[in-house]
Amino acid sequence: MTSQGLLHRKHVLGIFFILLAILIFAVSFQIQDFVETSFLTLKDFIELHLVAGVLIFIGLSALSSMVSPFSVIPFIPAAVLVWGPIPTIGIILLGWVLGGIISFTLARYLGRPVLRKFMSFETIDHYLKQLPEKIE
Repeated sequence: MTSQGLLHRKHVLGIFFILLAILIFAVSFQIQDFVETSFLTLKDFIELHLVAGVLIFIGLSALSSMVSPFSVIPFIPAAVLVWGPIPTIGIILLGWVLGGIISFTLARYLGRPVLRKFMSFETIDHYLKQLPEKIE
């Protein structure tokens, strides 16, 4: 391929990224308005329904500790405005602990039966039998 062909591709790629940046900048105002409106709506809901807001926030925190792609981070600013930083930290930690307990319980009691449907445990069982009864 000639150097003119490579140069042409670089120009096209550069123009594409410049246009993409302009598009993102233009749309960012609409996104910012949407986020701000959503944030204020969430804040108003939490202020009107304090107990439900706490329970929902605990549930979302638990979910964020159990499901990797989900995060409670976008909701934290609204929670801090309503409850303050220290109670918000406590609520998040409580949710994370509950999520950890739920995850452990599900894995402890449902993990092996579910995994048995997908794989054989003969080798694992063989090595588990060789371990002493009380292991630290």
